[in-house]
Amino acid sequence: MTKPGSLGSQISPSALAPPGFEITSEELAALTPVDLINRLRRLIAMEPNLARHQGNLAVTLSLDNCSEDAAQTLERAVVLDVVLARVHHNLAKVYSGLGRRTEALISLTRTLCLTPGDPDALEAWADAQTSRGDQQAIQAAFLRVIATAPDRADAWITRGLALAVLGRPVDTQRCLETAVQLRPNDPTFHSSVITTLDNLLDRPASEGQAARRRWCEQHTATLLPAILAHQNEPAPERRLRVGYASADFRNHSAVSVFAPVVLGHDPSLIELVLYSNSALKDEVTEKFKRRADLWRDVANLDDVALAQLVTEDRIDILVDLSGHSEGNRLLVFGRKPAPVQVTAWGYSMATGMPAIDYFLTDPIGVPHSVRNQFAETCVDLPCMVPFDLPKQPPPVVIPPNQRGDGITFGSFNRWSKVSPATLGSWARILQAVDGSRLLIKAATFDDARIRQSVARDFSALGISADRLEFRGRTSRYDHLASYGDIDIALDTFGHGGVTTWEALFMGVPVVSKLGEGVCNRVSATILHVIGYTDWLAETATGYEALAIDAARSPDRLAALRSGLRERVSRSPGCDATSYTRPVEVAYRNMWRSWCAAQA
Repeated sequence: MTKPGSLGSQISPSALAPPGFEITSEELAALTPVDLINRLRRLIAMEPNLARHQGNLAVTLSLDNCSEDAAQTLERAVVLDVVLARVHHNLAKVYSGLGRRTEALISLTRTLCLTPGDPDALEAWADAQTSRGDQQAIQAAFLRVIATAPDRADAWITRGLALAVLGRPVDTQRCLETAVQLRPNDPTFHSSVITTLDNLLDRPASEGQAARRRWCEQHTATLLPAILAHQNEPAPERRLRVGYASADFRNHSAVSVFAPVVLGHDPSLIELVLYSNSALKDEVTEKFKRRADLWRDVANLDDVALAQLVTEDRIDILVDLSGHSEGNRLLVFGRKPAPVQVTAWGYSMATGMPAIDYFLTDPIGVPHSVRNQFAETCVDLPCMVPFDLPKQPPPVVIPPNQRGDGITFGSFNRWSKVSPATLGSWARILQAVDGSRLLIKAATFDDARIRQSVARDFSALGISADRLEFRGRTSRYDHLASYGDIDIALDTFGHGGVTTWEALFMGVPVVSKLGEGVCNRVSATILHVIGYTDWLAETATGYEALAIDAARSPDRLAALRSGLRERVSRSPGCDATSYTRPVEVAYRNMWRSWCAAQA
């Protein structure tokens, strides 16, 4: 809610100054929104043809929400004075809040016609372009913003994300690093850059951990004096009070990874406390709330208050399920509100924070040779990324090549993960397998312009558009069913995970390449845990050879198709009970170590 005292920054006293309506800045600051609306309506009754009054009323109406009433008031102001740039800009904000994106873009274009160099209007106009999905227009828009106001960090990061969609990771990295330099004191902003680069680049573990150390030095160094004293009873064998912090206790892809553990704990060993850092709620949220011994909605708590709450809740082990991804509360963990702190699953790439004691991984995800680069102590599980099996999945069907079609390769990963190197390998695979096709599915492909752009990229590599099939966003059931239309899944060279599990569960073998960084090894850990390491290559050349050989062995593909789902379902990564028990053992050992240290 907007505080009454903040209205003075929106409307000046002179705007309320016809005879009998003089008001000081102090009086204006004391007005409630209702008082101000009433005063402005009386002004409009006295001077109905002044666009300024209509515009001020609309600003007031939209302070707490973007309403149709505010839009109609601003529309009247535009009719009264079409050259008031501020009115057009405010109307664009209201339209945007109402989801009327095309009208918002038109209003912003009119604003820029009146004030061509206004950086606020320019950035709003560039942001509006992103909703249209025209990547070339987005690039042009943000180049214009950066040329006018090169110190705008938001413009640099948004341009970088647009470049990622176009498959230009090096340019993306340059934009994102510039953004961090421009806004060095914003930890959320800095975290988003780390996760974006994790997904885009196959960088060595040393680079990824160095980026995290810089984040920690920049944003958590001053938190150490704020660490609270722990009053937890140091009894090594008692029932443990374990808290999980996440913004994703809802219908989110991360749930497929951490739900087996969080929902599968033995209640005689673990008292479950869940800290939800999101206002979004759905039927999945209710499932977590029913299982929790204590549920806390903490999205509106600042870091100090949440750290105090965790300490008061006497949490023995606090587990971060977000890492540096959106909605994280790493600044709470930096205050060490629980005696033992862990990061795992939801964004399983480690945090770089000494205040977090342990990182749950496996020997493939983090080889022992690089563990000295991690701030956390690495603890091995059967698989770094487990998977919650779909409850009512589509059936596994025979592969396309046995239905009379040619070999169909496929990838259902986010398109921003597809680097130029990945694209080149896919093109060479298609060239080597006569009559083969590629089915690529991502929400990005709902936009026809992006489909055309990707088709042009393939055409430049010698692959015609008739060998490509694009699919966009669908329901989860239909998404899984789409695997029935591909013979072989091609992993990206970037971040794997849920997509790899889903393909294998639907009977589709996955060709993958072992990367250098942790996030580039997730698919490798999955293939190891199900015993299919022969589908894993160490080089791009080896990756291409695996895919080509598989395409030339249709009988082998058919045999795999019939047995993969059962093999996946029986693996340690998908059996919730067999996976969760080692987690509980790990928690117990962590707790014993802490208790011993107190003695």
